Amino acid sequence: MKKKIFTVLLTVIFVIAMMATGCSGASEETDSGGDKTETEAEAPAADDQQAESEESDEVTTEEEDAVKETEDSSATPDVVLTADTEITDEDIQEIYASIKENVTAEYLEPNGIDPATFSWPSSESSSWNYLSDLYTSCYLCVDLQIPFTEDELTQYEGEYPTQDKELFEAVFFGILHWLDSKGSYDTGYYSAVLGKLNPFNTNITNNVTFN
Repeated sequence: MKKKIFTVLLTVIFVIAMMATGCSGASEETDSGGDKTETEAEAPAADDQQAESEESDEVTTEEEDAVKETEDSSATPDVVLTADTEITDEDIQEIYASIKENVTAEYLEPNGIDPATFSWPSSESSSWNYLSDLYTSCYLCVDLQIPFTEDELTQYEGEYPTQDKELFEAVFFGILHWLDSKGSYDTGYYSAVLGKLNPFNTNITNNVTFN
């Protein structure tokens, strides 16, 4: 009888132990599965944040490009100089400097003339009229070409010495180079510059020196 009772107790204890072990395993599986589900749920949220960040970067880049295009288009406006545009003393000095540079490069050096010995034709010389003829006959010479054809130039051959013609053509191109450096201009601005330089025979000789 005692053996039978002892056997029953062992059986009960064994069953209770098995039940306890089974519950513990089920709990661990449940917790593990829960963690996995939570991790999987967090992943889409991270992907959404990355997508939103990329979209934000794209919008910012597009806005920056639009601003840059606007700045670039406004940085170099197409300004045309007109008769109403102020011609400053600084502009006039730049014109004289351009004349000196071009006369040196296109007249003195090719003819082997020492700048220290150079002198302008007399202010009474009719050769100064050739410069006026060139200037007043050329409007908007954007290709910087002498405005006369070979046939048209023949009318001046007997009137102006060849060397003086070369000199004043160099002067004329010096003025045109400066005008070209200023950008677009109309005939009004061209004529206004002419007015500032006249009379050529005194203004140029007094302000463009080589020694």
